[in-house]
Amino acid sequence: LASLLARPPPTAKRCKMAAMDTSEPQTTNPNAHLERLFPVPGEGYTWGPPEEPTYPIPEWDAAKTKVVGGHSRNVNKLAWNASGDKLASGSDDRTCRVWSGEDDYRHSLKLDGHGDSVVQLAWDPRNNESLATLAADKTVRLWDLREGRARSRASIKLSHEYINVAWSPCGGYLAVGSSVGKKEGDEKDCVTVLDAKTHKATKRFKFAYEVNEFCWAPDSRHLMLTTAHGTIEVLRAVEGGPPPVEFDKICSCDDDDIPKPHADSVWVARAHTDACYCVDLSTDCHGPPLLAVGAK
Repeated sequence: LASLLARPPPTAKRCKMAAMDTSEPQTTNPNAHLERLFPVPGEGYTWGPPEEPTYPIPEWDAAKTKVVGGHSRNVNKLAWNASGDKLASGSDDRTCRVWSGEDDYRHSLKLDGHGDSVVQLAWDPRNNESLATLAADKTVRLWDLREGRARSRASIKLSHEYINVAWSPCGGYLAVGSSVGKKEGDEKDCVTVLDAKTHKATKRFKFAYEVNEFCWAPDSRHLMLTTAHGTIEVLRAVEGGPPPVEFDKICSCDDDDIPKPHADSVWVARAHTDACYCVDLSTDCHGPPLLAVGAK
């Protein structure tokens, strides 16, 4: 799993990296086992120990608050874009609003078009002006926020009402899942992968058990799912690109009571003793990736 998480997304930097010598460090270095591939701004990737990061401590005593308003009903979701200068909010009033730090969050763009509550948001990790909204009307809308205007560039109709959405690190895919409502046969849940350019579904995974929140792995090929079984699964969601990571066995621990995972899952582990609901992945380039899983 560590090698999966450490794999960078398929970006231009990765193409540049391919032309470099990415062989393992020589074992003559006593600290070679601590070295890994890490990004160097403007230079691609290189092997070596990264510089020690410095994390400033916030001056909490000097913190100030600012209240912004505009929604007429409950706010369901908040999300900052990658640069941290825009804040999006989704509401039961069927709208999304985007506040900008450029005007000290005094005014907001109103994104109107959904026919029901906006339940989730996801910013494009590679485009600070591109936003996806997921609503209870069984649609995903993609918004272009350039030039201070909100333009809906796509409305993608879904087969189910979903409550989770995640945008891949490479910017090429959206995953929607944790469906609600009536299903067919023994289907309890499903996850759909959408192409962000063509706006078409590339894959739809059906589950015989409940799947909750998920996030993308840094390689933009695998999804990390939380389940009602108390497990975390790594699902091969996108074909192509780097070869899939090989694991010695599907189960990461000697736990005989772990239910059988999805056929497209490449790894599963017990995370909690009860249903897992939420997950988040830290991809700080100065340290090992950390996966946090919350449960019932």
